[in-house]
Amino acid sequence: MDETLFALTPLPVEGQLALLRTDAPAVYTALATSPHLDPRAARYLHDFVAAPPSAVWASIRLIDDAEMLENYVHKGSLARRSAAARNLNTPVPALEAALESEHYDVRLSALLNPRSPVDLRRIAASPEAVSSMVNVGSCLADSVVRAAELVLNNPFLAEDPSRFDKTLHRAVACSPHSSPESVSSLSRLSKVGSKFVKRHPLLLESGSTWESFTTQELAGFEHPAADLVALARPDLDLATARSMFSRRTNVLEPQVIPRFLRRFGFAVAVGIERYQFSHARLGAGTWVHPAVEHLGRWDKELTRTYTDCVEAVATLGTSEDAWSMVATMLKNWHLDAHKLATTAMKLSSLTR
Repeated sequence: MDETLFALTPLPVEGQLALLRTDAPAVYTALATSPHLDPRAARYLHDFVAAPPSAVWASIRLIDDAEMLENYVHKGSLARRSAAARNLNTPVPALEAALESEHYDVRLSALLNPRSPVDLRRIAASPEAVSSMVNVGSCLADSVVRAAELVLNNPFLAEDPSRFDKTLHRAVACSPHSSPESVSSLSRLSKVGSKFVKRHPLLLESGSTWESFTTQELAGFEHPAADLVALARPDLDLATARSMFSRRTNVLEPQVIPRFLRRFGFAVAVGIERYQFSHARLGAGTWVHPAVEHLGRWDKELTRTYTDCVEAVATLGTSEDAWSMVATMLKNWHLDAHKLATTAMKLSSLTR
């Protein structure tokens, strides 16, 4: 069986810590990228000598040691500085320093952190700085997702879109925080993102607000701004989320995909086809949350295996003894997840 799938399920912290005691680096990496990673497991993973560097970088986003995070911002490698600048536990003085970093990725990470002072973010997000931080690489999706994240986390950027280049215009049209006036002004600035301007719900129905629409209506617009508003509502159920996630036309934008995984985990991916998301879209989404990378190998067979693993996790519950048995057997287990869970439960009961 695919033992990494266990690491991507909604594991209790007992299960996460047990998997980190196995001799399976692929499992460590999968758990580090899981949307369900518990801060306690993140800290264990961060301190774990055998963990691959990529797993350590991913874990930094959730550790809660303020002193360590501050040290990373000032003295860490570029990857660790960037990861620490995104962490909500990083002290404000360190974030202020990150906003002035000579490395655009560190500055960008601090701009995405809601703990960074807004007045300093306004200064750091000048048109010239935004352009240097957003327009990176040869793949358009990488620039699209960076611009989208900037606008989503800094709504003030949408107040006057004319100050910024065309890369940010699409982001303004896709953000639920942008006013109808700002979105409407985009049609005079450039053609970038024009399809999102034309289909914007608040422009299609003059005088409306997001509260004017039900969650089902928002899902039906197939527009990224409406997707994000729907996703923030408690009444968005898994069935509707799956229908949105599996759209074949107006496919989810790369900044929206990881937010579905954060809320619903990979349960939202049940039923999608592998070809649904392009490699570029997934790569860009991974920059927002590392869990997105696993969608690149998702197919119907993996869906079935994942569903079996979720049921096995429910069977195991929070029993430390049972999870210890799972950790012992997982690497060499060749039967299905259900049998693994039932065997672990029986063996753990015999050792009590």
